[in-house]
Amino acid sequence: MYSSRFDCTESAVEDTGRLIIAAMATVTVHIDEALLEKAGKTLAKRGQTLDAFLASELLRLTDGELHSQEYQELMASLKHVDSGGKFTREEMNERR
Repeated sequence: MYSSRFDCTESAVEDTGRLIIAAMATVTVHIDEALLEKAGKTLAKRGQTLDAFLASELLRLTDGELHSQEYQELMASLKHVDSGGKFTREEMNERR
């Protein structure tokens, strides 16, 4: 079951010498207590917090979709390009 509560707050995040203001959301989820405890122990061994883990997983989940969308847009913008046909490996690696 998924449930969420979003309380947006602003927090300062330092990123490679730049100061970035990011809106952070507080999310409430319903997770089995035993699973949460087991996950907490595993994350503690990794030196990672549950917040950091969830944020990285959500980023990984959405990052793939963005790359796919960008790829589709690039391919659509290059529809007019004609490579001249198929090439053999030798032809592609030929030095001129």
